[in-house]
Order: sequence, then structure tokens, then C-alpha cells
Amino acid sequence: MTTPKRPLWRCPGCGRTFVTRNMSHSRRRMSVAAHLAGKPPKMLALYRFLHDRIRQIGPVTVDPQG
Repeated sequence: MTTPKRPLWRCPGCGRTFVTRNMSHSRRRMSVAAHLAGKPPKMLALYRFLHDRIRQIGPVTVDPQG
């Protein structure tokens, strides 16, 4: 038996969606490219590795915070 999925809560201020209501977050918007700009090559390689592995598990939303 599968549990029906609840709709995600959408912050009225920034429009981001969350699993639970009123989760703490920054309303600052930033692209992944901007967040990764200027990072060392080893950190970029680690990010790509982890991102690829996590996507193999299922859908993921990347929400960079600066």
C-alpha cells in the first residue's frame, strides 16, 4: 500500500516549495552557476559527483543558498 503524496507547501513570499509548512529558508534567489562560480576544481568535481549520484535515486531540486 502506498501513501498518497501531499502537495508541497509554497512560501507566499518567495514561491519556493517545501515538504513542510514554514520551513526556515532564505528568500534570496541564486543560480547554481552563480553559487559555484570561483569554487576550486576539486569542489566542483565533488558537487558534480554527488549531484549525479543523488539524481540516480530519484528527482531532486537543487536550491543553492548563498
